[in-house]
Amino acid sequence: MLFFLYGEDSFRSRQKLRELMLEFQKKSLNATAVFVFLDFGKESFESFLDKTRSQSLFADRKLLVLEGALSDPSVSQKMTTFLKLLKGNDKDVLVFFEKENVEARYLNDWMI
Repeated sequence: MLFFLYGEDSFRSRQKLRELMLEFQKKSLNATAVFVFLDFGKESFESFLDKTRSQSLFADRKLLVLEGALSDPSVSQKMTTFLKLLKGNDKDVLVFFEKENVEARYLNDWMI
C-alpha cells in the first residue's frame, strides 16, 4: 500500500503520519510490525534497498517512511522500477513524506 504525504504544512503531515503508524500497529496486533525511516537527503537508494530486503526474524510486516524520495530525480526513477516489482505485496506499507509540494507529474509516474 502506498501513501503520499506532501506539502508545506508539515504539522498536519506529521500528524497524519502518526495516525498511519498507529493504524498500522493496530492492524499488526497479531503480528510483529517494523517501522523503518529513511531520509533520502542523508541515505542512498542502495541503503533503502538493503533495508527493504532485510527481514527480521520476528517481523511479519513493515511500514517504510521515505522522506525526500520524490525530490531527487535519480531516486524517483529507481523507485518507479522498484514499485513495479513490489506490486501485489499487501504486507508492507510505503509512506512517501515530502516537505514541499510535489508536481502532479511525479505522482502520475508513481501510480501503478
